[in-house]
Amino acid sequence: MLGNTTDEKILMAIPHRTPFLFVSKIESVNAEEKKIICSHQFEISDVFFAGHFPGNPVLPGVIMQEGLMQTAGVFLSQIPIHQQLEKSKDNNPPQLMVASRINLVKFKKLVNPPAKIFYHVELIDHLSNTFVFKGKCYFQEQLVMSSEFSCSTINQTIDQKNPS
Repeated sequence: MLGNTTDEKILMAIPHRTPFLFVSKIESVNAEEKKIICSHQFEISDVFFAGHFPGNPVLPGVIMQEGLMQTAGVFLSQIPIHQQLEKSKDNNPPQLMVASRINLVKFKKLVNPPAKIFYHVELIDHLSNTFVFKGKCYFQEQLVMSSEFSCSTINQTIDQKNPS
C-alpha cells in the first residue's frame, strides 16, 4: 500500500488507482504556460521495491515515466482544449488517455526509497486527439529523469463485469 493521501482532484482526473497510482498531490498548475507540477512520496513498503534490486531498492524508471504521464493526464483534465474535445463527442463513449509515444528518455541518477518525486510536465504541442509533452522528474531538487512523450485520447470501453 502506498503511503499517500491522494488529492481528490487527481482521483477525479485520471482512472488510475492504487497500486498503480503514482501521483498524489498537485503542487502547481499554470494553464497559460501549459505546465503542471505534481508529486508522489514513494516508500520502501511499495510492493515493487521488493523485487527491484533486493537489498538496494531502486525506483524503476518506468514508474517515473508513468508518473509523468499521469501528471499529463491531470493537466489535460483541467484545460479547455481537452474539455472541448470531450464535449465534441457527446454520442461516443467517454475518452481515455493512453500513451502513444515515448522519446528521448534520459536517466540521470538512481533514486532509492523513501523518495518524494516531483513531476514537471509541459504541454508542447497537440494535434487532433494527440498531445505532446516534455517531462522531468526531480528528487531532492536534482533532475533524475527526463523524456518527451505523447498521449492520445481513445474511446473508452467499460467492462460491465468490473466497472471500477
